[in-house]
Parts: sequence; structure tokens; C-alpha cells
Amino acid sequence: MTENVILLGAGASRAAGIPLLSEFMRTIGQLARTGVNEQRELTDDEIKVLRKAVEIRDSLRGYHATVAFDQFNIEDILSILSFDVLAGSKKARQQLDDFTQAISLTIELTCSGDHSGEFGRMASSGPDEYRAFWRGLFGALKRDMREIPAIISFNYDLVLERALLQSIIGHPVTGHRQFLRGRRLAIRYDHKNCDRLEFDSKAADFGSGHERKEGLYLEVPKEKNPASQTTIEIPIIKPHGSLNFSKVPRASDWSLVKAVTDPAILPPVFNKASVEIGAPIWKAGIEALRGCKNLIICGYSLPITDSYMQYFLKSALGPNADLDLIFVFDPALFESGPSGLALRERYSKCFSAQFQKQIQFNPDTTGISARHGTFAHFAELLEKRPESLLFGLSPERKEDRSSSGFRPVPRRRRNSDLRGLL
Repeated sequence: MTENVILLGAGASRAAGIPLLSEFMRTIGQLARTGVNEQRELTDDEIKVLRKAVEIRDSLRGYHATVAFDQFNIEDILSILSFDVLAGSKKARQQLDDFTQAISLTIELTCSGDHSGEFGRMASSGPDEYRAFWRGLFGALKRDMREIPAIISFNYDLVLERALLQSIIGHPVTGHRQFLRGRRLAIRYDHKNCDRLEFDSKAADFGSGHERKEGLYLEVPKEKNPASQTTIEIPIIKPHGSLNFSKVPRASDWSLVKAVTDPAILPPVFNKASVEIGAPIWKAGIEALRGCKNLIICGYSLPITDSYMQYFLKSALGPNADLDLIFVFDPALFESGPSGLALRERYSKCFSAQFQKQIQFNPDTTGISARHGTFAHFAELLEKRPESLLFGLSPERKEDRSSSGFRPVPRRRRNSDLRGLL
């Protein structure tokens, strides 16, 4: 069981240029209408995919005569199409596939971070806060954190995966990268069509002449992990699906950082946890939350309409008698106005009165240059003072871990009387 869990909502990917759910359909319409994004003109095939999504949205307008329906919310559209599929509509099956393809394309067209997937190629596109996120985690691991936190992302995008490669490949072998050198990284998705991904971190010279430097690169191992080599597990749990999740067993050209043609995106309906492809992921998320001691939530406002996720959190956290702290990062919490108060109230309603005092709605801002409550704030704090967020880090212990492996860290005292979730 991991001691720390990081839960990311759509707001965590906004800095990468990916629209929020409330903005997504408008973005699809704008791209279809203009035929360009910030970097280039769209191809005819791309415009066709986007226009199909607009046509699908328009075909559902008749629902307004009977029911409340937000035609600009992609989750509403996906849910209706999903239930039409369950009702036996072949047309809805094709529409759902077409709409999913438009979602994938829109994410890729708006996302500013990228990586070729070559494990020896250095890249730095996109905001640095996503690379800072990984620098913070690996830095904490180098100090005395037991393991990488389980990362639960409700997002389809590949922002974190690309930033992971960007944060390692080609950089000088110092600090936490010296710690990574010679170790094996293992990414675990808990998705049946994505095998456990393992990479060995090695050093080589990058550049030429006086700019030549030793940097890290990754290599797919040809043999099992030897007993002398330490493996760093990186659990990335995506309950809603991902652009690199295939609906069929993994192809030979599958890439960690590239979207597949027909990604497995799970519609936001109540059969998520029961479908064959999604059940193992949801199970992994529940197990991580039931065993964690600190939970960090960033970019997720727990909207009142998202009752499914409210019950997911209650079911997952309810039996967790060791849960110590919950940190919530959201810009609204640092601004005056009703939005912050409403967000506090939504979270408070999920937890018992005695536990609410353990929820930190205003994480540390001392010396933080990023806008407070954003993913950039979270990543900067994680990199500068990880002990303020992560269970298992002692601020008074600054020495590095020995290269021989992981050493135990002291446990905090627990407030066992502050328990109880709805």
C-alpha cells in the first residue's frame, strides 16, 4: 500500500493548454470552424473528425424538449451516447466512437507538451511545472520517502507521461538524477492492454564539443530485474481511460507518450467499474485510497453533478482508518467570493464533522511564486518542501539515501480519534 496518493482532475492539465470540460465542446467547434490551432493548419481528415463531433452534438438537441441536458458538456454527451449503446443502438455505437476520436484529437491539438517517445532524445516543450512535479517526487524519493505516490488521474491526456521523459532524459547526472542512475523505472497502469512498462536509467554523453555533458537516458531492458538493481514503481491510475489505452492488446508500435488511433475512454456512466476494461483500474484506485495516509487533490472541484465520484471517494476512503491529511489545491480557495466557499462545502459534505479539520484547503504558500492553488503551486511546493505534503518525509533528515536501497523512515503519530467518513 502506498502512503501517499495524488489525485488529479481536469484543472491539473489546464496549464498544458487542454480545455476544461466546460470549455471542451466550444474548443472542438472552434477548431472545426477555423481549421487551425496555435501551431499549424489542420488536415482535411482532422477537420472531418471534429465536424462529426459537432454534428453529433447537434443531433442531440431534441433532448431539450423533455430533459435538462448540457450540449456543451462532453460528459453529458458521452453519457447519453453510452446509454443509447446499451439500449442497442448501432448508430450510437458509431457516434460514440466518432466522438471519442474527436476528444482525443482535440486534446492532442491543444496540448503544448510533447515527446517523441525516443528514450535518448531530450525535449522540453510545455510548461515546466509538469517536469517540476517529477523532479519533486524523485527528489523526495532520494531523501527518504519510501515510494512514489500512487497517481490517480481523471484526465485522458499524456501530459504527465511526456513530462516524465522530459524530466529525465538528457539532463546532467546530479542530485536526484544521480539517484536514478542505474535504477529501473516501472510504470504500472493496471490496464489489461498496457503491459507493465520497465526502463533502465543509464548515463551517456549528450551534445558535442565544449557543450558535451553526461546525461541520463532510458533503455527498455532485455532481461529481468537483477537482485542488485533497485526498481522504482510508478503507479499511474486512470479510471476514465487514457489516450494511450488501446481497446485491443498492445500493438508492437505502442508508445508511452503517443495517442493510439482508437483510445479506450470510459464514458462517465455508472457502469464504469463493471466493464471489463475498466474494473481493474477502478479497483487499483480504491486500493490506493484505502491504504494511503496523505491524499493530495489538485484540479478537481468535486462538482455537485459528479455524484459518481463522490460515492467513489466515500467508498474508497471510508474504511481507511489511517488517513491523516487531505490537501486540496484549487485557485478558488485563495480568492474571495462564493466559489471557494462552495468548494469547501462540497468537500466538507463528503467527510464527517470530526475529520473535516484534517482537510487542508490552504496549502503552504511561503516562498511560492506560482499562482496559489494551481498545479504549478502544487509542483513548486513538492519540489521545494515535499515534507509539507508527503507522509514519510522528515524535515530534519537531509542526508541522501545510500545507493544500496531504501531505508526505513519514522512514522508520525496518528490521531486515531479523528476518524469517520460518510
